[in-house]
Amino acid sequence: MKKVIILGSTGSIGTQTLEVISLHPHAFEVVGLSAGANIPLMLEQCAQFKPRAVFMSDPNANAELSGKLCGRNCVVVDDYQQLLDREYDILVAAVGGSSGFAPVLDVVRRGKRIAIANKEAVVLGGRELMDEAQRYGAEIIPVDSEHSAVWQCLQGVNRQALSKIILTASGGAFRDYTREMLDNVTPQQALNHPTWKMGKKVTIDSATLFNKGLEVIEAMYLFGVTRDKIEVLCHSQSVVHSMIELTDGSILAQLGVPSMKLPIQLALTYPGRLPCNEQRLDLTKYGKLDFSKPDLQMFPCLAISLKCAEREGVCPIVMSAADDVAVQSFLGNKIRFMDIPYYIERALSVFCGARAESFDDRIALDAEVQDFVRSMVR
Repeated sequence: MKKVIILGSTGSIGTQTLEVISLHPHAFEVVGLSAGANIPLMLEQCAQFKPRAVFMSDPNANAELSGKLCGRNCVVVDDYQQLLDREYDILVAAVGGSSGFAPVLDVVRRGKRIAIANKEAVVLGGRELMDEAQRYGAEIIPVDSEHSAVWQCLQGVNRQALSKIILTASGGAFRDYTREMLDNVTPQQALNHPTWKMGKKVTIDSATLFNKGLEVIEAMYLFGVTRDKIEVLCHSQSVVHSMIELTDGSILAQLGVPSMKLPIQLALTYPGRLPCNEQRLDLTKYGKLDFSKPDLQMFPCLAISLKCAEREGVCPIVMSAADDVAVQSFLGNKIRFMDIPYYIERALSVFCGARAESFDDRIALDAEVQDFVRSMVR
């Protein structure tokens, strides 16, 4: 039985991870959970899965949870460190944003398996995070459907034979809009994704296609390739989750229904596979599968992030931090949808020449960029 800790257990990936675990109680034991401030859902999860330790990143919520769990066989700890000091086999990193980087780095240095769903943490850590994983013998297995697809396609493939990675994009909530229609869209419209049910931040990033830019950079680091080895194609059906092209022209693809439970479960069970209760893919229902190149004029966030991928250095860190604040500002009705790329570009113009040689430097730079964008919004 594998012992699992889930960071971000009340979010979209976290709750789906627990659904997967509930289907295989003989295979997994939940030993730790963390969340932000959703006490009611955390209490439900504690009652069902009986973790040994829990942590809420919101101090008030953590204190309140401690009182509600008093007398139960579960400890409310004071920080991530105390949670990660427990005995476990797999960490599910489902905390959004750069705040999830520190616990990921901690677990990498413990040589554990990490099922990672936090793009920002990989972007912040860069190639150096992967070097640390190799040094300490840690496994980083992607949970994002696109990177899981690439990872699956690469199993048993000689990396010298890899010609190109092809990441597919659903196109987000505004894939059928014109450029003019984007000027006055609301957060509610942007959150109405036609295919996937995800957290608010990633859903907005999907609507701007910034998410796909993050995924390009993440793929560079996860699979040890350069920007020129990655292509992005729009694929509205979300059936082909991603592909690889080999040197002889062969293309390998991973297909499935649009569900995060499949890559989540694989990250937990690899190298084995267990039955999944998700609907099976019936290609006859689709008739055809469409692919097209993304419109970089209509989605400037993707264009910006692809340029940052080419430059590497601190640019991906800066753009990710700026987007984090810009998206939260849009969700709070403080800026417009098409203002998001403006704030990212302003941050890049100021910080892209910065130096960040250590992980601590990168964390500090991320915080500085976020403060800068918040001051701009104000």
